[in-house]
Amino acid sequence: MNSIKSQISKIVLSAVAIAVWAGIIYGMGYGINQLGGFFFRDESVFCRKEKLNDLAVTADGKTLITGGKQIRIWDIATRQKLYDSATVRNTAEKIVGLAPAAIDALTIAPDGRTFISATSSPGAIENQGTHEIQIWDLASRQPIRTLKEHWARVRFLAVSPDSQTLIGQDFRGVILFWNLATGQVKKVLHAQGQQRFSMPVSPDGKVFASTDGDGTITLWDMATGNAVGKLKADPSHTPLAISAGNRTLLIQNAGDVKRFRDIATGAELQTIKGSYIESDFAVSPDGKQVLIATDAGIQLYNMTSGAPLQTLNTNKFDLGSSISIVPDGSSFITNIKGKDTLWDLATGAKIHQFEGSLGWGTRAFAAGQILVVGDRNGNDITLWDLRTGKRIYKFCNQ
Repeated sequence: MNSIKSQISKIVLSAVAIAVWAGIIYGMGYGINQLGGFFFRDESVFCRKEKLNDLAVTADGKTLITGGKQIRIWDIATRQKLYDSATVRNTAEKIVGLAPAAIDALTIAPDGRTFISATSSPGAIENQGTHEIQIWDLASRQPIRTLKEHWARVRFLAVSPDSQTLIGQDFRGVILFWNLATGQVKKVLHAQGQQRFSMPVSPDGKVFASTDGDGTITLWDMATGNAVGKLKADPSHTPLAISAGNRTLLIQNAGDVKRFRDIATGAELQTIKGSYIESDFAVSPDGKQVLIATDAGIQLYNMTSGAPLQTLNTNKFDLGSSISIVPDGSSFITNIKGKDTLWDLATGAKIHQFEGSLGWGTRAFAAGQILVVGDRNGNDITLWDLRTGKRIYKFCNQ
């Protein structure tokens, strides 16, 4: 009997020791990660789980803004956290245990003075709950005003090139134009709800496209809210991208066909079969070329004429793969079966494969040569050097 009790005691003591040791290791890991990952080489293995919905980088590449359950602002060079909304939440909210609102979208105004976040109340779904837009002063990192006119989750935000007008689109298809300085609504549009993709914006940022319930695609001046072009399409068709000079639209049907349409005449310039609604695409920053994933591989097209330019010799591309073009338009990145590779856009030649895996998440570029990747589920941020494919560092978004 004593032998059995002794064995039980040993098992209990061992379990307690393991629990204590795990707690110490977790605490050490958390603290070390906050200090930049000194011991674990920035692996951020102990990041708290918090879904990361969006991120944005300022035009100078110095500041990173992340949005999940909290708004956080980071100095990219030093990894110093400049702001965390978790530390400034209302005391009453913390006492009663209210969960923070989820950040659905982020964007930074072109003048770099303000940034905008769209939030939804805890447990809110597309057309229920509280959905708000907050305008923030980037220098002071303080909210300036809150806009409450949307009654559904906001899925898309954009600011006009002069930083005077804010556009928000929600899941009902309602598009609102605000005066960014005053918060006053300038115009309300009713587009097709439940669109698969966000509204495409022209390369110069002055025009965006929306779809009505009857299939009419309208191009709108972002500053004035006036219609500057219309194109009749099938109600199941979705506008994906606008070419340079606002001359051509890339459109997706409900199946496996993409089309180039002339905006002025409505003429169909090119039809691409074998490119599904799930198939990725990427438009060059100048709006002159577009990469499209098809059954035949990744193909490069002239965005204005729809003319095919070449089929790029990349690895086998499937529906779960992604494409992104770097800011200078010289190369592009593919994520195929978890492997990320940088390719020359002009020749299709492989430049290098990235060290490790970039993972699945929101991506942005900083200072042209740094790729910022936020893990949607792991809540960590990784910076990669585009020139070498090497990881610069990784840290927890917490």
